[in-house]
Amino acid sequence: MTSIIPPSLLNPYATLAAAIALAAALGFFGQQRLTQAQHLHLSTQHQLSRAHAALAEARSEAARLPAYAALYRQLQQQVIGAHLPDRAAWLESIRPLTLQLDYELLPTRALPPRLGLTPILHPFHTHFAVLHELRLFDVLTQLRSQGWLWLEHCTVEPGERATRLAVECEGGWLTLPTL
Repeated sequence: MTSIIPPSLLNPYATLAAAIALAAALGFFGQQRLTQAQHLHLSTQHQLSRAHAALAEARSEAARLPAYAALYRQLQQQVIGAHLPDRAAWLESIRPLTLQLDYELLPTRALPPRLGLTPILHPFHTHFAVLHELRLFDVLTQLRSQGWLWLEHCTVEPGERATRLAVECEGGWLTLPTL
């Protein structure tokens, strides 16, 4: 009877050497595959971390959008667009806060372009009297609530009576053309 096992493998040392060589080769290639799999796993973990961070940022932005939308709607009503602000009405809105109010509406003019936008200035010059400094802050807050208020300067001096302050301001409101 002839054996299908080669005679060199019938030698136990040769068989052992072949098994060790085969095991070493399998171990070497297995280690290479394990190293590649670990690198791929780390790379995937980094991508997953970046995706989680991007998702968290997107959710954070989505949560802020309603506030930005409300601010944009307010800006559209007061600042953005071709409409002319009703400066006289805006200035008249401070009359209840003052003891006396005089104003002059100056011609509207375009300011130098910035960031691709050309702001429009709707200037005014006003004189008014208030009882005290806190009332002055109330007047300025009221003016600022009407839109983007720009004050070039204000002068505050004691009024005719000791209980009054005389205030003179130059400034205006800024608007932007439709975006």
